[in-house]
Amino acid sequence: MKKIIAAALSILVAACGYTMVDKATDDRLVTLEKQASSYQADISDLQERVSKLESLTTTAPDILAYNKNQIVAYYNTCLQSSYAQTKMTDVKTEKVTIDVDSVTINGRENGTVTNMANLIANNNQKQIEDSKSFSIGISSDGTAASTFVLPANLSSAGVKSASISKSGRGYKVVITLISESCEHNTKPPYNASCAWPLDINEVDGALNGFAKITNAQFDYPGTMLTANIDAAGRVSYVRVDMPLTVKDGTGVVTKNIPGVKGMVIAASVHGQWTCTHTMSF
Repeated sequence: MKKIIAAALSILVAACGYTMVDKATDDRLVTLEKQASSYQADISDLQERVSKLESLTTTAPDILAYNKNQIVAYYNTCLQSSYAQTKMTDVKTEKVTIDVDSVTINGRENGTVTNMANLIANNNQKQIEDSKSFSIGISSDGTAASTFVLPANLSSAGVKSASISKSGRGYKVVITLISESCEHNTKPPYNASCAWPLDINEVDGALNGFAKITNAQFDYPGTMLTANIDAAGRVSYVRVDMPLTVKDGTGVVTKNIPGVKGMVIAASVHGQWTCTHTMSF
């Protein structure tokens, strides 16, 4: 555009020079004056456009230059934008892997029970899939998108690292959380603000009245979120990798079985919850 402006200015200069040389022809002078006025209008229009473009260039955010705080805020906003769409369908997959490190009964380690526990765990490590459609964040059965997909309230204080890179017409965001530990009856706050950490009530329910969890330490060494953000600023895909270690998970047998009721069973396990969400709009 600057070359166009320079050319137009040179024509103006030439026109002015011409009028000084040949003042005798009034018609030519009038014509040149009209041309000069037209060129001046074109130049003003071009200068205004250049100014607007320069303004956009200087004020538009450079997303690739975002720091950790900005990336986390951007991820939250884009996920919330996905939920706010008039139509959004989410396909969810989940898989939990568990390895039992040790089992003790009444304070004595039991290798046979440990092996049996691992066998049962391996036979139940299957991926499950579910899907649901939403309109403005709510499904037809009243389920909120933020409870079916993921919470979008992550604070940068709970983030160890965050990166953003170009991916097609959009971006790829990778966020790694800090390490968190909690007791069996509490939840890690940062993991709970962006994913679904282990719920001890679900564990108690799975025990089906056989035993009651009385103590455990849950360690979350570094949950990772990997998200694809489309050109419209919506999360179209997100994967959660949540490793977990349970130390000295202790339960007391409550089922009324002679010789078994009252036994104290403790176990240490490690594993990972992997969850993906693919969203279409």
